[in-house]
Amino acid sequence: MSTMQGLPTARVGLLSLGMLLASGLLLGGQYATAEESGRTRIRAEYIYTAEGDVIAPGEILINDGKISYVGSAIELGLPAREVRVHTLIPGLINAASRAGLSGGEAEVSREITPDFDTYSSIDWRSRSFPESWHEGVTTVQVLPDTDSVFCGYACIVKTAGPSIEKRSLKRQASVLMAVCRDPTSGNRSRTRPDSIYVRQPTNRMGVVWIVRNTLHRVKTAQVATSEELGLDPNAIKVLSSMLDGSLPVSCVSRTDFDIRSALELGEQHGYQPTIIGGDEVYRMMEEFQQSGA
Repeated sequence: MSTMQGLPTARVGLLSLGMLLASGLLLGGQYATAEESGRTRIRAEYIYTAEGDVIAPGEILINDGKISYVGSAIELGLPAREVRVHTLIPGLINAASRAGLSGGEAEVSREITPDFDTYSSIDWRSRSFPESWHEGVTTVQVLPDTDSVFCGYACIVKTAGPSIEKRSLKRQASVLMAVCRDPTSGNRSRTRPDSIYVRQPTNRMGVVWIVRNTLHRVKTAQVATSEELGLDPNAIKVLSSMLDGSLPVSCVSRTDFDIRSALELGEQHGYQPTIIGGDEVYRMMEEFQQSGA
């Protein structure tokens, strides 16, 4: 919950419930959060639920900052603060956001950095959070940049709240891979090794090779050291969690052939990826549905 901006008790337009909960209610010229007021009744001409049903008119009761009732009418035995709005929707979720990222958005010195901590790169004072919040987006999954093949952790945070602790939902929601052309940007080969960018991958075939080779080495290694695998110990731990299914996997893939590659790599190595992007899924709808991704 946040006290970023008060909402008047007069009628207002389209709002998300998360915005109402996060904003604080204006009463008698003072700002009071829903927790402080104890009980808050929200009356709306239209309430759109997460399941898609529409309640018109409808009411919502909030007790100590949590929704306790959604329906057409509420019978109250105790007084409650009241807010009237025209239309109320659930807080929107952006599952592929870069909100708040500042400074290092990725570890660009290597291609295999699955342990990159995106959460540590968040600027909690970034204006992108209140901008998202005002658009009704109350939760975002923040992704690292796709300069590397194994990009790092995705994290899930709220766009508003009284403290960083309360806004932090999941620091390590999944590990992100870039199964697309993004990691090839800036890389080159057949030249003097005078830069960290003289390296693979330089094309999308190289991207797929790095994924397959890296996961195969980790999978088949019995007691191999990080030096023998050529990987950081923390990276090995994350990759092992991918392979044993304890850590979800997300893949940035846009074209149909990149999506197919991401699905095939997941099938070969025993994980089910979530596809982020997926611009050309329409070219392979039946195949994609059958994959279960």
